[in-house]
This record gives sequence, structure tokens and C-alpha cells, in this order.
Amino acid sequence: SVQGQFLCNSFSDSSVAVKFDNGPVENYDCSEPDSGTTGLIFIEDADKFVMRLKSARTVIIEANFFQEGPKQMEFDAAGLTWKQETKETVAPAQPNAQP
Repeated sequence: SVQGQFLCNSFSDSSVAVKFDNGPVENYDCSEPDSGTTGLIFIEDADKFVMRLKSARTVIIEANFFQEGPKQMEFDAAGLTWKQETKETVAPAQPNAQP
């Protein structure tokens, strides 16, 4: 198990290396939360990441950790269930009729 503080911030062009199944390694920019919490990161270009994740069986993410260097974390993505996204259609406002 990997423990420690992520080193990922927007002012130093930080990134994580991600491998979906047997595909090539892809780099994703990352940043830390505004709160400064070091136990989580945000992956930029989330739409692309989630699209790739939805079709993957396994995902390996390599991130840098404070005083530990790069560490790899492997995730089983095959069992993930995705909630159906729904977008409500809002009817445009109708102008008031003038007599």
C-alpha cells in the first residue's frame, strides 16, 4: 500500500503517468486542492481521463510522493459502475405577449 504526500501542484507543471490496460503510458497534469490537502490530487483533462477509465479493466497511476519519489498504484477498473448521466432540458423563456 502506498502512503505519503502527493507532490502535484499547478505551479510546477506536475503530472501523473497513467496506463490503461496494455495501452501506452499517458501523462495527465495534476494539481492539489486549494485547501493544501496532500492526500489527494485533481487530474486535469478529467473528461479524457474518465472516458478512458470507463473502457479500461485495469489502471496503473504513477505519482510522485514527498521524500519517497515515484510510486505506482494499480486499480481494478473492471468492476466500476457508472451512474447514468441525465441532462434536464430547460425550455427557453417565452416573451410576454403584448396586446
